[in-house]
Amino acid sequence: MKPKRKISEKKIKEFWTELPKLPFSALIFYLVVVLFWNLGLIPSPVEIVSFLEGLYETYGLVGLFIASFLEGIVYLGLYFPGSFIIALAIFLSDGSFISLATLTL
Repeated sequence: MKPKRKISEKKIKEFWTELPKLPFSALIFYLVVVLFWNLGLIPSPVEIVSFLEGLYETYGLVGLFIASFLEGIVYLGLYFPGSFIIALAIFLSDGSFISLATLTL
């Protein structure tokens, strides 16, 4: 029969300090977002995409820049679909070389 081992406080502190903080905090952020979304406190991704479409149609490239900027923020980028809105802007453009070049810049 093996004796039971107690986990010492030192081992717990070592584990906590070696745990990568960014992925762990991103997981916590994701779980909080899912919880808030299920409670109806934040809009669904479909509603955000329609909001971003309206932002692009109303403000054009400035709205596209704002969407791209918001996606670049560490945790907000997990919830905010900035790269999708850029692809959508290219899809909604008139297809001319000038408009595509402007979107690329």
